[in-house]
Amino acid sequence: MNREGEMGKAIDLFESVFASASVGDKRSREFKEGVRASLENMEGLGKLGYRMRRCPYTAGTASFDAWFAGVREGKKMWYVRQAIDRRNGRNSADVSANN
Repeated sequence: MNREGEMGKAIDLFESVFASASVGDKRSREFKEGVRASLENMEGLGKLGYRMRRCPYTAGTASFDAWFAGVREGKKMWYVRQAIDRRNGRNSADVSANN
């Protein structure tokens, strides 16, 4: 299975957030990469053989800062989505299968 097939919920959440005209084009590429890496890392935790994505930018650069700001935002998105899913009586497997 390819990386995107394995990361269905993360990709769905990323695309739903950045498809919005109010958000999508107003964030830097590095920020978006950080969000996506964070969501993929959150979904990949505990999966056999999963390797976490690391920051590709040099420490101390604006790109590094933007990437990690995206990572923080991605974690927030992930936890909010988990809380909504729990409130609606769904677990992660249900959401991945139905989205």
